[in-house]
Amino acid sequence: SDLIVTAKPSGISVHSSPGQKAPFLQQVRRYAKKRVYPVHRLDKDTSGILLFTTDKKKVQQYQSWLADPKSEKRYTCVVHGRIPQTGVIARPLKNKKLKRYQSSLTFYKRLSFFSKAQCSLVQVLIKTGRHHQIRRHLRSAGYPLVGDSLYASRRRSCWPKGPLNQERLFLHAHSLKLVTGPGTLEYTCPLDVDLEQALKNIQGGPSVHSL
Repeated sequence: SDLIVTAKPSGISVHSSPGQKAPFLQQVRRYAKKRVYPVHRLDKDTSGILLFTTDKKKVQQYQSWLADPKSEKRYTCVVHGRIPQTGVIARPLKNKKLKRYQSSLTFYKRLSFFSKAQCSLVQVLIKTGRHHQIRRHLRSAGYPLVGDSLYASRRRSCWPKGPLNQERLFLHAHSLKLVTGPGTLEYTCPLDVDLEQALKNIQGGPSVHSL
C-alpha cells in the first residue's frame, strides 16, 4: 500500500524548522526508503497519528476523504479547570496569512476530572482543521491546555505540581476515520508513554471523578 500510518512524537516538526535537523518527514522517508508526502498536518507540539503516502498523485484524494463531513479526527487532551461534560465551540478563528476569519467547529466531551490537580481529561472531535484550532478554541472557552506555553497565561501554561508534573503539551491525536465512499479507513494511536504515565499517576484514587 502507498499509505503509511505513523505515530509522531511531540516536539518534532513535520517539515524543516529552525533548530530541527531531522524533521519527521525525513525520518519517515528513511523508513520508507522513498519519497513520502504528508496527507494532513500535525503541530510540532502535538503527538499522535499522522498519515503519509508514497504516491504524490494520491495526496489530493486522501485530503478529499478527510474533508468529508463524516470523516473524524479525534484528540485526547488535558485542560485546566472542570470543563462542562460536553460542548461545542463554533468560534471563527483568524487566519493571519489570509487576513480573515474562518469558520471553525470543535466538539468536546469530558472523560474525567482530577480534583487534586484541578484538570479535566477531554476527548475532542474537530470538523475543521484551522491552525492550532483545539488550543485556541479551548483557551477561548476558559480551559487552556495543560503545558500550552503559547496560548495559556504564564501561570496556567505550566503543568500542575504533583501527579501531573510534565513538561510537554498534553495534546494527542488518537484516532482518525476517513470516509472513502464505499467504505471507511480507521486508525488509532495510543497515548505516548509520558502522557500515559501522567494519567496513571492520578487514576484510581479519590482525586479522579468520571462523568
